Amino acid sequence: MAPIPEALPAIWAQAARQLPFLLLQAAAVGGILAMVGLRRRGVGTGLLLGTLGTLLALMVVEWMHLPQKPYLRSDLLFLAGLLGGWRSAAVCLAMACATRVMLGGHAQLAAAVLDMGVVTLAGTLMHPWLLRRARAGLAPKDVLAAWAVRTLAGMATLPLALWLQLAAPVAAAQNLALRTLGAAISLALIAAIFALLRREAREHEAHVQQLASARIDPLTGLPNRRGLTEYFDRLLSHDPQAAHTLVLIEVGNMTDMVLAHGHDWTDRFWRDLAPLMHEDRAGGLLQPYAPACFLFSDLTLAVVLHRVALADVESRNLVPRLHAELCDALRCRRPGPLPQLHYGVAEAGPGATASTAAALRNISLALRSDGQTVRYFRQSIAEKAQLDAQVRQLLAQWIVSREPPLHYQPKCDLRTGRVVGAEALLRAQDGQARPIAPGHVIDIAARHHLLAEFEWCTIDAVVRDIDRCRRTGLPISLAVNVSAASMGVPSFGRRVADLLHGAGVPGRQLALEITETSPVPDIDTVRHNMQQLHAMGVRLSLDDFGTGYSALSLLAKFPFSEVKVDHSMVARLDQPRMQAAVSLAHESARRYNATLIAEGIETRAQCERLRALGLEYGQGYLFSRAVPIERMLALGPVLPAGLALAA
Repeated sequence: MAPIPEALPAIWAQAARQLPFLLLQAAAVGGILAMVGLRRRGVGTGLLLGTLGTLLALMVVEWMHLPQKPYLRSDLLFLAGLLGGWRSAAVCLAMACATRVMLGGHAQLAAAVLDMGVVTLAGTLMHPWLLRRARAGLAPKDVLAAWAVRTLAGMATLPLALWLQLAAPVAAAQNLALRTLGAAISLALIAAIFALLRREAREHEAHVQQLASARIDPLTGLPNRRGLTEYFDRLLSHDPQAAHTLVLIEVGNMTDMVLAHGHDWTDRFWRDLAPLMHEDRAGGLLQPYAPACFLFSDLTLAVVLHRVALADVESRNLVPRLHAELCDALRCRRPGPLPQLHYGVAEAGPGATASTAAALRNISLALRSDGQTVRYFRQSIAEKAQLDAQVRQLLAQWIVSREPPLHYQPKCDLRTGRVVGAEALLRAQDGQARPIAPGHVIDIAARHHLLAEFEWCTIDAVVRDIDRCRRTGLPISLAVNVSAASMGVPSFGRRVADLLHGAGVPGRQLALEITETSPVPDIDTVRHNMQQLHAMGVRLSLDDFGTGYSALSLLAKFPFSEVKVDHSMVARLDQPRMQAAVSLAHESARRYNATLIAEGIETRAQCERLRALGLEYGQGYLFSRAVPIERMLALGPVLPAGLALAA
């Protein structure tokens, strides 16, 4: 073997011939890292770089027939520590050592482990340095610093290996030549990796800014409802045992304020109102609770009060005092009409309210609960909302099935007890078999625009029951309540006529009771429908006579054949003035060729008084409660007074 000084030219020439292979490997590594990305930590980075090192080692051993087998082992180990920290470095080093033993055996293993360990340690020690720098701002000097550490670490192992006699001088000279010339490859690879880091950091920063802008209302600059949801989620997850209070501030006279101050008034108003939660006397009032403001909607501002329960907020009269302070501040700052502020207050904390969804639902229910300036959410509101949802679901089921839960209360001749008809009454129950007030069902149906469809399904069911009564030998008329709104539906009269004709039911056996507690619109559609119904023999009944809108006017305008005295009047028949009122109603009905019927008869004394006043027909508990159709058919055509009560 030639002395080392004489062999140096050959050693350096051989190292130069290996540079293209290293450059190809660096390009492959850079391409793979660019494809899979670098935003990972710990074991993931080590596994990726360790796998790349193993594949490169297999490639050069299999296909490159050179005295040395050059691959980027040291660069990969350094990057594993630099990018992923000690976990990544440990995984990558273990894989590199295993690959070295598998492909090179145990020859000079100690020198290889020393070389790999020093480079890996250098990268690991630089990992905190990299984290401290803003990756979007990585500069060329940072590339040079990392490259210098990588190069010095690689060079330092050579004299250390010679001193420990772990490597021969010729091998050390070959490694020195290859590492010196390969430093340019290392510089290019590190520069490429830092460029990838800088690109990913900028993309991440842009993504973060985009997400942040999605949580900010652009017109007011306030965090929006999405920001509120995420804020509450973090708050409840970090401190699940603490109770917090959410206050929703709503403008009740928004239209008036916009007309007075312009269409952009809301944006300016919330932008000015939110700082008041931290300033002036209002800010001092809320300061102990670290208020955080969010734009809940165009009409509402949400304020989160930290670590204070709803009961404490209410007992301290906190929200009414806040209202007074805000009104004073607004009065001083803005001339002209003041906004009418309303407040919904709900709690989020342990138990059933320990979720953002529950808190937001409760605060919305509180705002809708009543017309007070400050409205607190209580469990009764939640129960009512649950019942409302259940009633709406029941309405949808009844409309589809055409089977509403109807009972019938017989109408009787006051002298003989003979059944002359019956009124269909809704008898609904909730999931716990508790009765639901019919008025509540009607209110929900009207609120959700289901009233006309619901009333039609009850008419359909009553017509089918009329046919059933005829077939069982009780050819009486059945009455069903309809609202004035249904009478205003075009072609309502024609639709009823088609229904009766299809069922083979005479029109005289159907009665439609229109309540007098809501106004009957005097429009052509209503007149046409009523005239059409009257012409086919359908009985039109004015229900709850004397409790609502201009009864005598309605009798004069529309062809009612029946008038019903409300049960509240019957209950006070012992009063002379009420007897006079009933007598007047009887005379008014007679003059318009209508029959007066009394509702709510419960005692024999009431029955006798009504008979003395000239009334012939009535209904009430004295004769029978409302019963299912089967029960009514079983009662027979005559009901002695007091039968139902005795039973």
